[in-house]
Amino acid sequence: MSQAILKLEQVDKITNELPGLDCGACGSPNCRALAEDIVRAVAFETDCVIKLREKVKILAEEILDLARIVPPSMADSSKKTNEK
Repeated sequence: MSQAILKLEQVDKITNELPGLDCGACGSPNCRALAEDIVRAVAFETDCVIKLREKVKILAEEILDLARIVPPSMADSSKKTNEK
């Protein structure tokens, strides 16, 4: 009984984090059904195209941030190459 209550709490939490559009693009008829599938481990949050888009945007920003950081040894070698 306590596991069922915990799962329902998880479903409610995930449902509140989903956009609530009930578009069906994820393959589930609505966001609550997707949340239930996530809790049962037969779906992922990124099955929601809105959540997937947010995740891709975050990852792209992280990649850009990492690309801006050039290790000192690489910066030194690129200067030497440009000087020749």
